[in-house]
Amino acid sequence: MIVLSLPANVQWNLENVEINDLFIEYRLDLQDNPEHIDHLIINEKSIFTWKDFNNETPERYDFLFKLIQKTNCLIDLEMKDLTYYKPEFSKNIILSCHLENKFDFLVFKKTIEEMDLVPCKFIKIAANIDSYNDLLLVRNYLKKKDSKILFLSTGKLGIFSRVFYKQLYSIGTYIIKKDFPTAMNQLTLEDFYLYNVENIDSKTKFGGIIGGKQIFHSKGLSFYNKLFKEKNINACYLPFFSEDVADLKTFIYESKIKFYGFSITMPFKNQFKNDIVNTWSLPDNKFYNSDLIAFTESFKLLNINNEDRILIIGSGAMAELIIKNFSKMYKITISARNQTVLKELKMKYNSLDISKNEMLFNLLINCTPLGLNDETLDTLIQDSYYEKVIDLVYTDKITPLVKEAKKKGLLCVDGHSFWNLQSKFQIEKFIDSIEIQ
Repeated sequence: MIVLSLPANVQWNLENVEINDLFIEYRLDLQDNPEHIDHLIINEKSIFTWKDFNNETPERYDFLFKLIQKTNCLIDLEMKDLTYYKPEFSKNIILSCHLENKFDFLVFKKTIEEMDLVPCKFIKIAANIDSYNDLLLVRNYLKKKDSKILFLSTGKLGIFSRVFYKQLYSIGTYIIKKDFPTAMNQLTLEDFYLYNVENIDSKTKFGGIIGGKQIFHSKGLSFYNKLFKEKNINACYLPFFSEDVADLKTFIYESKIKFYGFSITMPFKNQFKNDIVNTWSLPDNKFYNSDLIAFTESFKLLNINNEDRILIIGSGAMAELIIKNFSKMYKITISARNQTVLKELKMKYNSLDISKNEMLFNLLINCTPLGLNDETLDTLIQDSYYEKVIDLVYTDKITPLVKEAKKKGLLCVDGHSFWNLQSKFQIEKFIDSIEIQ
């Protein structure tokens, strides 16, 4: 059961939506005149939702129940409005409840038990899920329940939980058209197709990219899912947003779901092992760093020689990866905003220069996210000159650093090129893991 949620006034050709068992939710409360529905094609798979923003509860349910009589549609009736419940329309009612406070499993469980007492077509419950541990509690509970519960997360794991709905034992999920959101943290129709959500089943293997908010812009989401589709591999590559590595690892190990592996990005590259890693292969539970391969290949492409001078911008895991593995081959200088971390790196790696006495560098490497939103590196580069560039930022637009390098005719490895270099190793590891499982 896939529910496409739309403001009722959106004029859009639904014939282009290729989804089996598709329901359409029309949000009447998101248009100026909620009762204006003459333009809609209504049937038993139409859902009408009219949230109470103006103390108009009796009038709106009178309207909705008349609509059921006329069209045999479904309506969303909120648990708090149970006073207006009419048992004769139970087969047309989606009984819903939105738990907006911080997630409390006991409250979640008690709410479903109360909703179970009310005859209805479906139960829809939305909860504010921010941790994988909470998601695991929900999964284990719903596994024991009947098949009429629609579970949604409106928290930080909202998108993930909607893709993962079958593994969470929800009867369906809600999606939106990209330009017409109807709630927070929703899965778009475009991403529904990208992740091939409709074809996810009990044999699907899962993996993806672990990191902060930037993962939702990862090139890997499109690349790997298209690759799996082309090769007819029953696997999915998803964004695993996290703020706590231990929380995510508990979910991965205890959910009993088949995971083939993960890309690891900032800020977690140095939080899985006593080393800097970007690839986690399962089920053998081994960690690798394909970024190291990509740097080696990039240096070859740019013809960087021993004793060349390199200026690194940034002080995070990628910067340290370069320092740790290449400081004996090249003269490395680092510039970053975090002076505390700079001094720590200097103490850890004696050959590192943080003074920028040199003004001319053979290579500049940007290891920061600066450029993602058109920021420049001027304050960190200052008066330094450089002959070649590696910019790890990849975005749909050309970053200011790459744009300036190309304008000057400098050799450059941009974020997309670097990503392609490191992905070759990950592809092999992920496909091997899928075949082993």
